[in-house]
Order: sequence, then C-alpha cells, then structure tokens
Amino acid sequence: MSDLKTDSLTSALQVFRDIDPSLTIDQLIVLLTLGKEGPLRSADIKQKLNLSHHNFADVIEPLFNGHTIRKQSNASFIESGTYADDHRQRVVYVNDDGMKVLKTALSHLS
Repeated sequence: MSDLKTDSLTSALQVFRDIDPSLTIDQLIVLLTLGKEGPLRSADIKQKLNLSHHNFADVIEPLFNGHTIRKQSNASFIESGTYADDHRQRVVYVNDDGMKVLKTALSHLS
C-alpha cells in the first residue's frame, strides 16, 4: 500500500477514534459494510464478516446504544428495523449519525 493510501486510511480511522475512542476495528468494518451494502439482516452480516454469534453481539451492541458491560461510550451509529419481505425478520442499518461519521471518515480516503 502506498504511503498516501496508508495516510488516508489512518486519517479516516482517526475520525472514528475522535468520535468514539472505544470503537474496535471490527466495529469499523461493520459500519463500513452497512454503509456500503446495508441494510442487512444480522445473519447476512455474520456471514459476510465471518463473525460468530458471540462475537457478533460484542461487535454490534455498542454500535446500537453506545455501551456494553465492558465499554461505555456515547455513540449510537446503527438501528434496526423490519425486513421488507418478511416482517418477522430484522435488518440493521446505519442511522443518520452513523452516516455523518462514515461520510466524514471516507472523505479522508479521497
């Protein structure tokens, strides 16, 4: 990877870290995936990112409400809603605050 791309990626990741220093790389990957491909069902996210059920909960929960038993933050980047074809299923999507963060971070990659 060129130095310019590395610097751009580092800068984009720093935007996320400035907003919420507790965000993990896995959480950033989930946000980027949902921003690009979402809304997605939980099962689809697990499959795409090769996350176990346990890891999925650890990664996703802080993005919803900003805290878990182990971490606390003020961030809320994603929400869930019903799946268009089957109202019994839920989908996860990036909310307005999450989209602002994604756009800001991705602007550093240009």
